[in-house]
Amino acid sequence: MTAGNREVVSSTFNNESNKTCIQYPTAQGGDEDQCFDRCFDKSGCDNAAVVCALTGTGGMGKTQIAVEYSYASREVRGLTAVFWVLAATEETIRTSFVNIMQRIVEAQAKASWPESNPDYRAIGICLGIPGLVDMEGKVSFDPKSIDIIVSALFSWLALVGNSQWLLIFDNADELNFPIDKYFPKSGGGAVLVTSRRQEFLHCAKQINLKGLDKENAVGLLLNLAGLPNLIGADNRKHAIAVVEKLGFMPLAISHAGCFIHEMNIPVKEYLRYYDETFKQAQSRVPKIGWVYRNDTATTTWEISFLEVQRRNGSAAILLLACSYLDSSEISETLWESEWSDMEFIAQQKRRFSILASYSLINRNPGGTFSIHPVVHDWARERVNGPDRMEAVGDAIKAIRQALRRKEVSQSNKKWDGGEERKIMAHAEVLYKYLESIFDEVLEHEQGANAEFILDTLDKIATIFWHQGRYDEAIKQYRRVLAAKERFLGMENLSTLTTAHNIGSVFGSQGKYKEALEQYQKVLASKQALVKEQFGHDSSTEQGDHPLTLETINNIAGAMYELGQLKEALQQYQRALAGKEKYLGPDHPSTLQALAGIALTLEGQGKYNEAIKYYQRVLAGHEMLLGEDHPATLTTAHNIASAFDKQFKYVEALKYYQKALAGKMRAWGEDHPSTLATMHNMALVYDNKGDYRESLQWYYKALAGREKILGKTHPDTIITIGNIASVFKHQGMYDEAFEQYNRALVATENALGPNHPWTLNAIHNIASVLHSQHKYNESFQQYQKALVGKERVMGEYDPSTLSTIHNIGSVFHSQRRYTEALQWYTRALTGRETLGHDHPATLNTVGDIAFMFAEQGKYSESIEWYTRLLAGREKTLGPEHRLTVSAAQDLAFVSRKRNKFHQFRDQITTFSKDFSRDLFR
Repeated sequence: MTAGNREVVSSTFNNESNKTCIQYPTAQGGDEDQCFDRCFDKSGCDNAAVVCALTGTGGMGKTQIAVEYSYASREVRGLTAVFWVLAATEETIRTSFVNIMQRIVEAQAKASWPESNPDYRAIGICLGIPGLVDMEGKVSFDPKSIDIIVSALFSWLALVGNSQWLLIFDNADELNFPIDKYFPKSGGGAVLVTSRRQEFLHCAKQINLKGLDKENAVGLLLNLAGLPNLIGADNRKHAIAVVEKLGFMPLAISHAGCFIHEMNIPVKEYLRYYDETFKQAQSRVPKIGWVYRNDTATTTWEISFLEVQRRNGSAAILLLACSYLDSSEISETLWESEWSDMEFIAQQKRRFSILASYSLINRNPGGTFSIHPVVHDWARERVNGPDRMEAVGDAIKAIRQALRRKEVSQSNKKWDGGEERKIMAHAEVLYKYLESIFDEVLEHEQGANAEFILDTLDKIATIFWHQGRYDEAIKQYRRVLAAKERFLGMENLSTLTTAHNIGSVFGSQGKYKEALEQYQKVLASKQALVKEQFGHDSSTEQGDHPLTLETINNIAGAMYELGQLKEALQQYQRALAGKEKYLGPDHPSTLQALAGIALTLEGQGKYNEAIKYYQRVLAGHEMLLGEDHPATLTTAHNIASAFDKQFKYVEALKYYQKALAGKMRAWGEDHPSTLATMHNMALVYDNKGDYRESLQWYYKALAGREKILGKTHPDTIITIGNIASVFKHQGMYDEAFEQYNRALVATENALGPNHPWTLNAIHNIASVLHSQHKYNESFQQYQKALVGKERVMGEYDPSTLSTIHNIGSVFHSQRRYTEALQWYTRALTGRETLGHDHPATLNTVGDIAFMFAEQGKYSESIEWYTRLLAGREKTLGPEHRLTVSAAQDLAFVSRKRNKFHQFRDQITTFSKDFSRDLFR
């Protein structure tokens, strides 16, 4: 009889022509043939029967492998008989044993009485079942006699010389009885069990199937699709994509191949059908030669699911919830919170155990589990109605709990980048499948539950933002905003918080104009809200309400980025006044406004004033939060940056090292903030000209950022660009160009061609070409950067003005002085809006002075060098090296014009040692 009929495969093996050839799926633990060899190895077993269990989720081909193994073993092991036992229930096992005994009776009759009527009474006595074989040779039984038949069968299997048999227990999924009592304890044969359950280790050697290897999977797909094995590279690529999507599962691949063949579609089209009509794409079976049960992939797992649902409904919902999470690595603690007690944890463990028992999940070491990709897709497709809403709600709850634990960990100065990535992997899958049912979920979850869901999705968007995935963050925030406006109202504080966050993402994208407009809209709405709800009118002497102060603070930040430093300072001071009034001078939020003022003063080149504000912020943070608090360490970092801009490298390194030591204690080496300080220390060493030390720190920061943020994160790309700068400063232009180009490609891919950082990367490439005297190419790249910057950032943005200045430098290097002066003048006009003594303004002044000196126009040069010297002395002090350098240049040009002595008195106000050397 065939295995498909589920009775007995006779010793004659007369069904070979009907069998479908299929390769073994991959076994957990190594090569499949070796696994079988180990399982059926009789070494040290004497005359005991060997038992092997073949386990795995439905669709892995366990039954098919059993059939194939029985045929292969006839040749290799010399099997004389294979008996098939239907092991679905205890009753089907008993019935199969009676059928097996019936075959043995018939074989005995044929062997002993080939030419005459058999004596069935004697056969019954001989086989140990007296009275159970009637005159026609039929084995009869009742509940009382079944034990006699089982015992007789075991005795027959243990007969001397009767050693080459195989007993196959197929689909032993129901384990509410001791199945091992039906395994022969002696005899020279073997027992092979197929089951979705994984509880056979106590009585058998167990092989857990994981799927076909890639080559066999592709071969199976193409054969059933009616395509030759040797096809073009494109078709092979699409076939590999299909089998990978199907997790190398034989049953799913078989359905896919038949679907492709029957629908007459290209292989590459299958995945579209799979994604859009899963059940149809997994419903086709071959017309002939099919030895699986007459099940589709969907009904195969439905059998296990319904049994799980019967035993534990919560476990069934848990599986459905997991279908909205990433299938590869799900933590068993995902649903736990800080309030979870041992009873809840134990219940969860029982649910996972039940699911693993039916091979619907695969539990891994370390407290995680995975779900086969096709089972994962099936579970999501099968759920609808109330069950779907409950499953989605459970998935959202899991993400919410995980995000809550993340926030608690961070507040306790513990940060695990790997854990965050796992959470986000789940959040992304949830986000993807929630798109099509978003409104349905919110309609189902009214009131507080809807707000809970929206708050969770808002937090997911925030993580997208912090990961530098700005487009996804904006898309998610806007979806949440629209829902909040509908469910909570347009002037609800939670709604306005989401609108505020959209502005923050614009800022991170370098879209400062859009950020400013968004913040101003939010501020107007918040002012209307507090007026309506609290009777507070911000336009009167009441001043700004506390709920508006953070938005005012962010308006200042956007203005700062747009180069509107005067206006930014006014807004920061406005925010500071309100925060001091309502929160007090030492509140963390008040200190944040102070830090903004310091940042703006630093941007104006007023470094000493900036440092005074930073020092005040630092003292407040140390007093309130402690030396190792993130805000304290960030302020120390910012003080170091201000010293670096003054070229006070010793002081800068001192504060950076202080910040780094605290961050290492608080978060460890791989925290983003720790890596930011490493990065900036490298920048100081670069500015000092200590390039070897600089590269060591940059590469350390780069390795960490690639590890925890990824190769396309904006911070990673910045580090690559700065490594290029170090090469450039050493005259290693080819290496610099390679790194700048790497940064450009990564930035374009991650942020788009019009992002400010992309445009800066183009600017940097132009600067290398300039250093290589490739002036035409350099000019083209600068022009490209300039067009983008003017469009995205505006004509007077500091970065735009830097590109304009550098175009002037290209003409200057070619001694095309007229064009150079035009570009320098344009840059100067823009930079003077930052301040007449701003460092960038003075840089342009210095280059104009030098250009006039090159032309022998000393009077004009002296005029510009005089302005440069006055500005350096005012902002940096008379002893600063840049001030001294300006004095040297002025003296040189004056000497050229025989006006050296006219400036002696002015120059001698600087270092006496320097003056002696100068006038010697």
